[in-house]
Amino acid sequence: MALHQYQKQMYIKVGVIAALIILPIAGFFAGVQYQKQTSGSAAQNTNGQIGSGPRMFRGGAFGTVKAISSTGITVTERRGNTDKTYTITSDTTYKNGTAAAQASDVKVGNTVMLELDTSDTSKVKTITVNPTMMRSDSGPTTETMVQ
Repeated sequence: MALHQYQKQMYIKVGVIAALIILPIAGFFAGVQYQKQTSGSAAQNTNGQIGSGPRMFRGGAFGTVKAISSTGITVTERRGNTDKTYTITSDTTYKNGTAAAQASDVKVGNTVMLELDTSDTSKVKTITVNPTMMRSDSGPTTETMVQ
């Protein structure tokens, strides 16, 4: 084999090896840049929640009412299956799904979502009975939160 044929084959091998190293690295950095563009601060609400709607609920509780009075509510939370008691104030509002409700609508055994006061997480801002969760595949449904 002539020397120039050997050199051509070596150049091809070196080029293939370089491509196998460079292309995955370039793809990784392109993916990082894409991820930065699609999921930065634009997806974060002003109150710190990620996403929109109650499914991405942070700063609250979700579970079953174990006890309720005019001054407090005890909820068995779905995450961790623990009981926690929260303070109900005169500013607490009530909902049944998306409709307005009264304090008397909240009963032991109901599924509830609690929105807590951001300055004092022991106080309930809103109690929602039968919370409606949004699912991307079939629209609004009442369902338990995924852990």
